Amino acid sequence: MIPLPFQRSLTNKPIMALSDIRRKLRELTITDKLVEAIGTQAERAVHERTLQGKDMNNRKFKPYAKSTEKSRKKQGRSTGNVTLTDKGFMLSNITSKREGSKAVVFFSKTAENNKAHGHHVGTKHLPPRKFFGIGKKLAGQIMAKTQAHFKKVIG
Repeated sequence: MIPLPFQRSLTNKPIMALSDIRRKLRELTITDKLVEAIGTQAERAVHERTLQGKDMNNRKFKPYAKSTEKSRKKQGRSTGNVTLTDKGFMLSNITSKREGSKAVVFFSKTAENNKAHGHHVGTKHLPPRKFFGIGKKLAGQIMAKTQAHFKKVIG
């Protein structure tokens, strides 16, 4: 149950007008702005977490294969944290949009989407590294943002 704030008159009768109640109920619906903010938050979290070498559940990615490590060293590239970054195109291609009351996070280019899919589920030469999703930590942050929005609206 969501308590609606109202004042009482000197006769102790509620004085909140029906129009005020309708306005409050409209404000309680998830706004476009909130949905867009949630999408942006999820988009950034996936990007930042992946660059830290962590999957959607905040666990470190499986390390590079010895052959990959050797190749990367030869190219003068990092061999420490696995960040799913070669040239940076895939992660920089993550975007989000609002579809009705849902936030959708996706890769806008097919090639980057296919690359991400291979990293996420694994291929013949790559182990699965489940980076593209919302784990418990991010879900909690999104829930907190949503609750804060509703508390602000309710007053």
